[in-house]
Amino acid sequence: MWTVPGEFQIKGRDEFIAELIANLQEVSTLEVQSLLSHGKEGSAHGTVTNKKGKHVYFSDIFTFQSNKPDAKISKLTSFVVIEK
Repeated sequence: MWTVPGEFQIKGRDEFIAELIANLQEVSTLEVQSLLSHGKEGSAHGTVTNKKGKHVYFSDIFTFQSNKPDAKISKLTSFVVIEK
């Protein structure tokens, strides 16, 4: 499940991929300011800058199916601020 609070909640891999494709844009830079993991949880936050210079600030919180190295993501919550 992928949740962006106040925007949408998506269940399933196919819906997730469709949403990514619908909002696809060329990226100029990706800056990850922190990346943390512990047990079944992880988080990342940073900034994406597209080719037009617009910034998207993000914070993603991941929950994995287990704490194994090859565990799949079971839940993702994303907080996003898009520069106007």
